[in-house]
Amino acid sequence: MSNYGADFSLLVSWRGFKSSVTKEFPKQFFKVCLWDSKTIIQQNFENYEKLSDDIKKEIPIKKVWMLDSEVE
Repeated sequence: MSNYGADFSLLVSWRGFKSSVTKEFPKQFFKVCLWDSKTIIQQNFENYEKLSDDIKKEIPIKKVWMLDSEVE
């Protein structure tokens, strides 16, 4: 953050974070946000429709409909 003059940062890790990182997180709570794979997926579901078309083009996903085999 300080190298780039940023006030806030988002650290993203698909595999999660080491305990040393999560121990430091509370000290930087208002400056640093940690996203693991669960959070990435959750935020995508909650906010995808709000994104501009240009941003959506950069995210290689598409919505599909499937039958639920658990429903009778």
